[in-house]
Amino acid sequence: MKNGIGIGQFKAGSTIPVKFQLTDGTSLITTATGTVTIGSASASFRWDATAQQYIANVKTDKAVIGTSVSVVLAVDQAGNQTIATIDLR
Repeated sequence: MKNGIGIGQFKAGSTIPVKFQLTDGTSLITTATGTVTIGSASASFRWDATAQQYIANVKTDKAVIGTSVSVVLAVDQAGNQTIATIDLR
């Protein structure tokens, strides 16, 4: 999925790597902090200088099999934004 477009199906109880970049419209932001939440699971993201992107490895809950859950990005001092919806199978 790119920018929330496409279909994502993941196994419930698996760890999903969420990778993304942040910009201010012209420059890449490399100092942001925050979390990525998938359903009831959450993980802090970190900057990967080699790949030039942020990454969060979010372990999903097995109890949500067969449901659609939102992937929510929360950047400190910038608010929350739903970036995708995925199905857990």
